[in-house]
Amino acid sequence: MVAGSDDALTDEGEEMTVDELLEGVLDAVLTNAEDRIKACGEDAYPFELRGKALNSKNSAFASIYAFLLCLSRYGKDAVPGENGAKLFEDVCAYAAANYLGCLEAPAEKYVFGFPRRIG
Repeated sequence: MVAGSDDALTDEGEEMTVDELLEGVLDAVLTNAEDRIKACGEDAYPFELRGKALNSKNSAFASIYAFLLCLSRYGKDAVPGENGAKLFEDVCAYAAANYLGCLEAPAEKYVFGFPRRIG
C-alpha cells in the first residue's frame, strides 16, 4: 500500500478490513518467497514453502535469521542482557569467514567494530 493512494479501498470506496489487509501482506510474502526459491533453486534457498508456511531448512540458520529480524526491529536491545551490536558484529564475522572460506575450512575472522573490544 502506498501512502496517499487508494490501494486500501474496496470497489465501493470503503476501507479494507484488517483481515483483508493481512491476507494481502501474506500473499505478497508468499509470492516473494516463491520467486526467491525459483531464482536460487530449491536446494540453495534456506527456506521451504509448505502451503502458507515458510519453514527454515536449518535450525541454526533460523536462529540467526530470527536474531537479525529482532535486531532490525529492536536495535541494540534485541537480546536482553546482551549488546545486540556486538552480537551482530560476531554474526557478520562468522558469515564473512564462511563466505570467504567454507564450513569445513572457514577463513580467519576478525571482529573490527567500534569501539574495538579485541586487540
